[in-house]
Amino acid sequence: MAKKIAIIFEDKLYNQRGRFNAIRNRIKHLSDIADFAIDVFLITTYDPWYVRILRRTKKVERVKQTVIDGITYHVIWKRFSIIDYLLEEKLYRSPLFSPSFYKRIANRLTGYQLLSAHSGNCGWVAEMVAKRDRIPFFVTWHGSDIHTLPFQNASIYSQTQRLLQSATCNFFVSKALSETAHRISPSFKYEILYNGVNKSFYRYDDEQRKQLRKQHGVEEEEKVVAFVGDLLGIKNPRLLPFIFKSVKEKYQHFLKFWVIGSGDYAAWLKDKCESLQLNVTFWGAQPPDDMPKYMNCIDVLVLPSQNEGMPLVTAEALACGANAVGSDVGGIAESVGKENVYPLGDTFVEHISQRIAAMLMGRVSQPLGKDFDWSVTAKKEKEIYDTCLSE
Repeated sequence: MAKKIAIIFEDKLYNQRGRFNAIRNRIKHLSDIADFAIDVFLITTYDPWYVRILRRTKKVERVKQTVIDGITYHVIWKRFSIIDYLLEEKLYRSPLFSPSFYKRIANRLTGYQLLSAHSGNCGWVAEMVAKRDRIPFFVTWHGSDIHTLPFQNASIYSQTQRLLQSATCNFFVSKALSETAHRISPSFKYEILYNGVNKSFYRYDDEQRKQLRKQHGVEEEEKVVAFVGDLLGIKNPRLLPFIFKSVKEKYQHFLKFWVIGSGDYAAWLKDKCESLQLNVTFWGAQPPDDMPKYMNCIDVLVLPSQNEGMPLVTAEALACGANAVGSDVGGIAESVGKENVYPLGDTFVEHISQRIAAMLMGRVSQPLGKDFDWSVTAKKEKEIYDTCLSE
């Protein structure tokens, strides 16, 4: 009888970006080479009617299954609770209703020889099943689930600490994230599994790039400095106008700035850039399939985040031939190089704008590391699972 594993994660079914796409690609590439059966479970949230009125959200179709990359995802719908939201997000307390929901999911997961979960809540589900059925379980940590949430909420801290210690093995998407995890627990089993870059991200030939840039309003002699990501506090978008202004002062040639993404700071950012008389194009959030085209128009990507796990956007930019710089936090340096990151503080804007200007003067060599390859990640993950399944 073929051995069977379950992979469980929680994300937005109808907004597949960032972490969702990283997990999706992990699953796809593992499935391509696995000689064991894989069942995938996706927990996603829906808003009841009164929450839709308050949050101005739309009703979504609550499908039971969806097929992604030829793989069936079993969809588990979680009702959004205002009470749990306020307790967890605003008061940093334990939720009231979520625990019983996750226990019900654990009761559904039977007949597996191994479980692989992403982040804390799904890790808790996997832990419950693993104890009941005496099977191994693995937890992958992506970013805020380690570097932010445990330090905001005491209950999340204790749950994360317990999962780190009890998991058969913990996977981290960057070395920096594993180092932060060691502040929560000094000892646990772990491996680094970098996110790979989708094959659609590659440097187009010069003629393609020229035509693309023209279609996007970029003249032949112009350079493009861009930010790509959510316009949320953790990404530090409030620094962008000042970085752009400083780069403009240092690079006295034709220059454009792009912001690709949406979020809470979008309106503030537009107003601030306008007041500083900066030539900024705001593209809003773009479909993932279109991102390789935008990346092939960019000369330098800037990421001034307050914290990161492993930002896939920097690796994607490098794969498309752009340079990339950022703040010295999380795993950014692991993708762009230590010489291209700077500590956040009073001198950050000056230092990073100097580096951007130097890159605009002449492209700096920034090869993408060989570990940012989904086939490498899948092979390593499969070998670890094979060892457990054989035992």
